[in-house]
Amino acid sequence: MGTGRSWNGWRSHLTMVVGCLTGLVAVIWWGRAPAPDLVPKHSSPQFDTAISSLEKEPRRAPAPDLVPKHSGPQFDTAISSLEEPRRGASSASSGFLETKEPEEAPPPEAESTTAALGSLQPCKASYRDPSSRPGRPCLPQVSEWPYKSNTASRTQLGERAWMAATGKVAEVECGGWHLFGDMTWCKRALSSTAGSEQKDGAVIGLSYGIEQRDLWSEIVSNDYKVPTRLYDCFQNPKDSPPLGREDLQKASCAGAPGHCYETRYQSHRICLGGAGADIPGQRKYESLRLHLKDRQRLSVHLKIDTEGSEWEELEWLLSSPKDLDKIRTLDMEVHLGWRVESTSESRKRLSNEARIARDIETLERLGQYFRCTGSSMEVLAEEWMGQPNGGRCKPQSCGEPLAHTATGFPVIQFAISWVHPALLASAPMALAPNTKPKPAPKPALSGPPAPAALSGPESPPTWSCKRSFTDASSRPGRPCLPTPAEWPYKTKLKSPAKLGERAVAAAMGEVTEKQCHKWHLFGDMTWCMKAFSHSDPSALIGLSYGIEQRDLWSERVSQLFKIRTRLYDCYQRPEDSTPLGGRAINASGACTEEGPPCYEAPYEPYTICLGPESRLLESRRFESLQLHLRNRKRLSVHLKIDVEGSEWEVLEWLLSSPEIDKIRTLDMEVHLGFLSGSGKDFARSSMKSKDRIAYDIDILERLRQVLTCTGSSLEVLAEGWMNDGEGGKCGGRCQQPEAHAAGGFPMTQFAISYVHPDLL
Repeated sequence: MGTGRSWNGWRSHLTMVVGCLTGLVAVIWWGRAPAPDLVPKHSSPQFDTAISSLEKEPRRAPAPDLVPKHSGPQFDTAISSLEEPRRGASSASSGFLETKEPEEAPPPEAESTTAALGSLQPCKASYRDPSSRPGRPCLPQVSEWPYKSNTASRTQLGERAWMAATGKVAEVECGGWHLFGDMTWCKRALSSTAGSEQKDGAVIGLSYGIEQRDLWSEIVSNDYKVPTRLYDCFQNPKDSPPLGREDLQKASCAGAPGHCYETRYQSHRICLGGAGADIPGQRKYESLRLHLKDRQRLSVHLKIDTEGSEWEELEWLLSSPKDLDKIRTLDMEVHLGWRVESTSESRKRLSNEARIARDIETLERLGQYFRCTGSSMEVLAEEWMGQPNGGRCKPQSCGEPLAHTATGFPVIQFAISWVHPALLASAPMALAPNTKPKPAPKPALSGPPAPAALSGPESPPTWSCKRSFTDASSRPGRPCLPTPAEWPYKTKLKSPAKLGERAVAAAMGEVTEKQCHKWHLFGDMTWCMKAFSHSDPSALIGLSYGIEQRDLWSERVSQLFKIRTRLYDCYQRPEDSTPLGGRAINASGACTEEGPPCYEAPYEPYTICLGPESRLLESRRFESLQLHLRNRKRLSVHLKIDVEGSEWEVLEWLLSSPEIDKIRTLDMEVHLGFLSGSGKDFARSSMKSKDRIAYDIDILERLRQVLTCTGSSLEVLAEGWMNDGEGGKCGGRCQQPEAHAAGGFPMTQFAISYVHPDLL
C-alpha cells in the first residue's frame, strides 16, 4: 500500500486476484445466512448529513417492563415524555422529537409514496392477544396526519424498522406459538433441548434487565424447566426478590402468588454493556462475550431489556458467528437511538438520526441470522391510536418523531423476538450436531427510491466535476471520475453500478485543507497534517499491517513525525524484506528519501498477520487488533491496513468496540469482496461474491459515521484505467465488474484514508 501503485500495477494485481477468486467461489464454508445490502443507501453518511438537524443528544425516556403486567402492554410514551430516565442516561433533552416546526412543513402527501410503503398495505389483525404477535404488524391508520411535518427520511427509517419487526415464521414451523407479554415464542425452540451441543444437552436462559420482577425468566423456568441467570445493576435488591435472594426456587410454582422458580436460578448485580471495555462509575458491567464463553451451539435462550446498552453488544455478537450460533431464541426490547452510561464515545458522537439508522441496520442484520417470530409493534400501535399525543393528536400539531412508519406510528421503542432457524420444522437436519442451517430468506428491505436506471452506451452518465489535484497519489475531496466515450463492458446491469456508487460515496473526502492545516499526499495516503502534530511523539505509535518487501508508510511516519512503528506481515519472507528481517536502518535520527529503508524513530518488525482472532493458521501466526490496541490510550494510534481481504472481520469488530476511539488516522487498501484464509470460519466467507461486496461497502459507510474520510486513490486510478485497453478503452469487450462507478470504473480495489474528527 505504501508504494503508490500505478493503474498498470493495480491491473496486474487485480488480474491475479480475480483468477484466484474464480476458484475460491467454488469452495464453500457453509455458514450463516449471507448479509444483505447491510448499509442501505439511506443510512450512508451523505444521507445522515442531509437529515441531521439536531445538536442535542437524546435523553433516556422511561421504558416499560419487557414483560407487561396482566393488563397487557401499556403504550410507552418514550418519544414524548420528559420524565427522568432510570438507567444512567444523559441529562440532555430528548432528541427523538423535532421540537421546532420546519420552516416549510410539507403536507403529508407531499413526501409520501403510500403505494410502495409496506405498513400502508391493506391488512387485518389476525390476533387479539394483548401481547407481541406473530407475522406482519398490521398497523391502524390515522384519518388525519398528526405531525407538524412529514419527512421522507423519517418514514424510510420507520418502514425499515417495521420490516425488520415483521415475523417470518409460520406457526406450523414452530409447532405452535406461546404469546406472552413482549414475547412471541416458538414452542419448538423452548419445549426441548434438541440441537444443543452443550454437555448433556443443557440449555440456560440469560436475562438482562430484570427490574423488580422478571416474568420472562419465571416462565422459562416454570413452563420449560430451563435454569436461568439474572442480571441487573440498576435495580435495588431490596425491591426485587429475585435479585435480593436466591431462595425462590420451589418444587412446584402452581398456584404460587408471587415470585417463583421451579428450576435453579442465579442473580447478579451486573449490567450488560461495554462489549468488554471498562466503564467508569460504581456499577459493574460485563460483556455478552464473557457470558457466552462457556456455552456451546444452540444452548442459550437470551433476553435483553437494557434500555439502550444493547446495541454495541449486538454489534459484537453479529461479528462473531460462533457466538450467534449459541443462541436458540432472542427476545429484546428495542430502544432505537438511545444512549446510556455504557455507550461508547464513538456512538455518542453520532447524531440522533445516525444512531437510529445504525440501530435499525443492526435489527436488519440480526434478521439475516435469526428468523423473526413477531413483535409488539401491532398492539402498541393500537394503543397509540388512542393517545392524545399519538393517533388522537390534533391534525398536524404534534412534533414528528425521528422514525415512524407511513401510518405515523413511532418506532423508537418496541419488543421483538427471534428464533434460530435450525430449530424450525422446515430445517430438521439442522438439529444434528455440527450441522449449520441454510440461510434464512432475505427480507425485502424498505429503503429509499432506487437510483435512476443507467442510460445506454450511447449516452453514458457523466460526472460534472473538475480535478483539483494532479498528484500521482491519493487525493482529497470528491473523486472526479472520467467516463469512456464507449461503454467498456458486454453488459450493463444496474446492480453493479448501485454498489459502485455507494463505494464512491463512501470514499468521498469530507475534510477541507483548512481543517487539516495542510495536506500531505503520498502514495496511497491522504494525510491530514494536523492529526500528526503532537507535543510528545513518543505517546503515539504507528501500526502497519501488510508491509511486503518495503513499507514506505511506516518509513514516512517515522521520518516526518518521529513516531515509532510496529510492522506486521506473516506472508512476506524476512530474507526478502529488509525491515521485516530487522536489517533496516533503525532509530538513525536522519534518513534520506532516496536511500535504503530507514527509520528515524525506532521500529519493531513481527512475522505476524492481522486477523479477526489470535490463532495459528496453516503454520502462520495471526493476532487480533483488539490485542494490539489493548494498552493504548485514546487518540494514540496511527493505523495502516493492507492485508488483501482479511481486513473486513477486523473492521467489523473495531466498529463494534469503543477501541475505535484510540485511532488517530486510518489508511487502508480496500479489497471489496476478497476472501482470506483468516476469515474462513466467519459468516462473510459463506456469502456470495455480490453479498460480500455489499457487506464490505456497508463497513466503509459505517466507518464514515465514526471517522472522517480525507480522500482516496479512486481518481488517480481511474485516470490510468481510462487509457487501458482492458479498462476504459475495452469498447464493449470486457466483462462487467460486480461493482463499478456510474461511468464504468471498477470499484474492487482502491486506497482510502480517514482521520478522527476530534483532531480537526
